[in-house]
Amino acid sequence: MDTDLDCSWIAEEESRGYGNIIREKLYSIRCKFIYIGIDNSILKVVNEEEDLIDIGSGVGISNERILQLIQNKRFIDGGQRYKMMSLVKFLVDIEPQELPDFRFSDIDSLKSCPFLKEISFLGSIIIEPSLFCFHSLATLYFFLKQDEMLLRLVRPILKSGNRGLTKKVRIFEEITSDDNICSGDINNHIKTRKVRI
Repeated sequence: MDTDLDCSWIAEEESRGYGNIIREKLYSIRCKFIYIGIDNSILKVVNEEEDLIDIGSGVGISNERILQLIQNKRFIDGGQRYKMMSLVKFLVDIEPQELPDFRFSDIDSLKSCPFLKEISFLGSIIIEPSLFCFHSLATLYFFLKQDEMLLRLVRPILKSGNRGLTKKVRIFEEITSDDNICSGDINNHIKTRKVRI
């Protein structure tokens, strides 16, 4: 696997100088919904783009919208339910003057990944401004795990013991031959008594 980053654009920016490079606000962010099975294997990944809105002094996603996204993504593949585990934000958050050092960073120094942070999904998410060249890398990772409770075999309450027999519920009606109680039946000698209140 090639671990060299294509940093040719940094050399181009260096030739222009760093004076005109500024951090800019993002208008959208990529969202990845990662579905994890009981055995911790990745079952499915869903990619979406989410528009950012003004929140206070910056841009981001409101608490209501985050909860709506989670609610909408909890059920996949024929109704299998997943529960939210964690939310991770990836955002390259460096200053323009740090670009030369970033360019010459070795892979080992980037493995700690200061740009990858776990955040709470129980509030609004603020997405800080970043250098325009890193906007396409900004991503929110939603980790959802298969709900074990729904995978357990649920035994119907009408099953009796281990015999596998189903209990049957029967409703018996009182049969009478009194013609004064009910009339108009084809078989006048058998009538159903109705309770009158």
